[in-house]
Amino acid sequence: MQFLNLLEQQRNWSPCILYVDENLNHFREFEAINADQGYEIHLSLNAKASLMLGLKIQPDLIVISLDIQEADPIEMIRFYKSQDALANTAILATSQFQESETIDRALEHGVDDFLLQPYTDALVSKRIRNTLQIIAIQKSDRIQMALSNILEESLNEIYIFSAELYRIFYASRGATNNLGYSIQELQTMSPFHFMKEDSASEVKEAVNSLLTGSDSQAFLNAEFHRKDGTNYPVEIYLQKTVVFSKPAIVALATDITELVQQRAEVERLARAVDSSAEAVFITDTRGVINYVNAAFSELYGWSAEEAIGHTPRFIKSKLNPEEIYREMWDQLLSGNTWQGALINRRKPTQRLASSLPLLGQNSRQQQNWLDDYRWVDMTVSPIFDQRGDCISYVALQRDITEKVLDEKKQAQKHLQAVIRAGVAKSLQQQSTLKVKLHEVLTRLLEVPEYKSLNRGCLYLNNDQTQQSELISQYGEFLTPPPHTIMSPVSLRSMRRFPIRSGRCRLSISVIVIVRQKRNGRKMHPMATI
Repeated sequence: MQFLNLLEQQRNWSPCILYVDENLNHFREFEAINADQGYEIHLSLNAKASLMLGLKIQPDLIVISLDIQEADPIEMIRFYKSQDALANTAILATSQFQESETIDRALEHGVDDFLLQPYTDALVSKRIRNTLQIIAIQKSDRIQMALSNILEESLNEIYIFSAELYRIFYASRGATNNLGYSIQELQTMSPFHFMKEDSASEVKEAVNSLLTGSDSQAFLNAEFHRKDGTNYPVEIYLQKTVVFSKPAIVALATDITELVQQRAEVERLARAVDSSAEAVFITDTRGVINYVNAAFSELYGWSAEEAIGHTPRFIKSKLNPEEIYREMWDQLLSGNTWQGALINRRKPTQRLASSLPLLGQNSRQQQNWLDDYRWVDMTVSPIFDQRGDCISYVALQRDITEKVLDEKKQAQKHLQAVIRAGVAKSLQQQSTLKVKLHEVLTRLLEVPEYKSLNRGCLYLNNDQTQQSELISQYGEFLTPPPHTIMSPVSLRSMRRFPIRSGRCRLSISVIVIVRQKRNGRKMHPMATI
């Protein structure tokens, strides 16, 4: 592209002139004389400001008055000539006075020409035009040299060929190295000699569009074959130009073998990810999802269309501590991978979500929870580009719900055994029944799963009256628990843990106070013994 930019620069060159003078009338006179020349003329009435303006616009020509009073014009000329950015800028000096000493000093410091004021239209136009022609020739020489260096040093294949006969005029060193033909061999060929037939047809069609003006440039993919018979894919850029007053085509061909291989690898990985049993989603650096695989939709119930464009907040549940998410983002923003277990939310159903299953919930309650939530083992990693900048995040989630529930089931069995053993031990004490039952309640509320609740009650159930009488309580209450309650209906459907001691058997409801306020309480039946 640098090659084409230089061609365009040479074709569209419009001379830039900086006019430095304290007299505005001189500038207007100069501007009027050159009004129809197409020059880009900048005025500076401030000598010091003109120094910085010159560096900023880098003009092709500086016209400076030697009559400036604010600064020494000779020192200004020396400054211009000392700047690398102005190395190719010509300087034309003007003056109202024909003082040979001042003019000689200016010429000694690099002034290219001199004009005496007041200006003569024909003379000014001619001198300016001659100076700019010299600049144009020098600029053209520099561009030609730069073009030659770019063409020869480029690793890309660069061709210039006739748009009428398709004969190659020029082929770069990159072309000869990649194709295996010498420059002499290529100059006897057309580009279609080393193209596959279908590629040649596409190139001809693109060239016709350029010649008719339908397109100003063309991009296409093709396949070249080398002298040794091997093939390789290329990406071709075509643009119309003129060579020896006849239409020609500049073609830049880039070997994209590695790119094609990378694309194939990406497609292979994409197929693997899409068919993976693990849920996968990818987000940008803001956390907005731009890809989900089929397993993600199956796990959470959200389609790709519903998920893409949103953050993963729609699968976030309130059952995870906020510290987990803070830790995850701390790791990701530090460039590290985060791994952990989360409870995520599935697509909502018509039924309200239940809470996390606790000891004693029946199979229906547990199934309701499974409809709403999933335990997942998640790994999130940042993806970096070649410069080491994070460009996205990829998350892999494995459904471990059954594993977690099985572990909880085993833990519940162990807990039940602990409860039974503790209750049996309490009931075998040599004390009154009330003391024994209070000890039972104390032991129940000291098991790990319920210790944090800190309060509970024992009610003696009466199957005939369907009422239960408070016989013991544990912990502090904002308001006293009721002396009698209706036997909770839910107790009848609960998993029961019958505990016997000797020949005595009682029906006792263990009530755990889950949440208590001054204006009421919520009680959760834990077990029946």
